[in-house]
Formats: sequence, structure tokens, C-alpha cells
Amino acid sequence: MEDVPVTHYFEHLASAIMKLLLIAIALPILPAIVLNEPFTPVLALMTSTFVIEYGAAPIGIGMGLHPFFVLFVLICIAVGVTLFLFDIFDMMGEHSERVARFLDTAGTQAKKSKILSKYGIYGLVPSVKIRDLRPRALCHDPGVLRLPAHRMGLWLAP
Repeated sequence: MEDVPVTHYFEHLASAIMKLLLIAIALPILPAIVLNEPFTPVLALMTSTFVIEYGAAPIGIGMGLHPFFVLFVLICIAVGVTLFLFDIFDMMGEHSERVARFLDTAGTQAKKSKILSKYGIYGLVPSVKIRDLRPRALCHDPGVLRLPAHRMGLWLAP
């Protein structure tokens, strides 16, 4: 791997951060303004999505946001974070032989998958979010709030 000036890293990092801000922050806020959604629950949903990921869906719906808007916000943030990580790994792969080998190995493994070869890596983001928004995860039983933590044997009661 070649030696490059530090400014090269800053250019890649700035580009990755801009993508993250545009896709994960600005893209969910614009429809909220257009649809006249209350701003505080939207920001709470976005913040909780960054912190607890799948558990943010019941929080957004519980605050009165429309389920399709909640799904849209979850997908925007997931895509923004995914693209940010892709850019960071690409930057690291250009300058580290070890990371480049890891990315090549992951690429060969991904080509063996039927789903990844058909839809690509970006097709996984909506499918993961939709899978975790199934009715079992959003139980309307007031006695038990069932979050995806049930996979670990945890049940969270209000």
C-alpha cells in the first residue's frame, strides 16, 4: 500500500460524513416537515433509532407517528449508516492490506448467496427492518411490550 497525505483521508471521511448527514438526518426530516408531523417525536424516533435500532419502531408508533413514516425513518437511518460504513471500509481497504483481504473474502462469500446476488447488499436493509416490524414485535398487549429483545430471552414490561 502506498503512502498518501493525511488530507486524502479527510476528503474520504468528509464525503462519508456528508452522506450520513444527508441520508440519515436530512432525508427523514424533510417528509416530516411536508407531512406536518410533530417535530419532537420525529427527533426522538431518529435518536432512538441510532441508539437502539429495532426497538425504535414501538417508540415512534407509541408517540403517535404513522407506521409507514416510522419504517421510512428506520430505513433512511439504516441506509445512511450502512453507506457510511461502506465508505470507511473502502477507505481503509485502499490503505491496509489486511482490510483489503478481509473485504475480498467477504465479497466472495456474498457472491455465493442467492439473495445478495439478486438484490445486492442494499436489498438487505429494508428486508431486515420489515422483518423486525412484524406484528409479534409490535404487540398491542398493554401488559408486555415485546421488543426484538425477545430473541435473547428478554421481555420488557412497561
